[in-house]
Amino acid sequence: MKKRYVAMIGFAVLVAYSGVARSIHDANMTPEQKAAIAQEQEAKKAALRYQSDLLVMESRCERAIKSNLRDPDSAVFEETRVKKDGGDHLIYILTRAKNGFGGYTQGIFECTIPEGDVAVTAIRQVE
Repeated sequence: MKKRYVAMIGFAVLVAYSGVARSIHDANMTPEQKAAIAQEQEAKKAALRYQSDLLVMESRCERAIKSNLRDPDSAVFEETRVKKDGGDHLIYILTRAKNGFGGYTQGIFECTIPEGDVAVTAIRQVE
């Protein structure tokens, strides 16, 4: 119990110190430096949002592919590529799944997702 209490106090001191250090650092910065840091932070947030959207798009594409397979539970998604085509994202997924004879076959599926959306609007098998 005592170790936990000491750890909590240590964490609180660390948080307080980092806040003080940041405010001292911010006080020494010019408005241009502050604006540049804010712009950099916004760019990082936008990149994270884009990565998150890509993961959602990939997941929805995989679900759409599974819905078109004879044995959806056998699907193995091996490789994914994303291409931007005008206002659309084209997601190519190399997929292995069981065919009607029980053997595994491989194919590439293409999902089309419009800009600003995460819903699959078209899916087709490329190979």
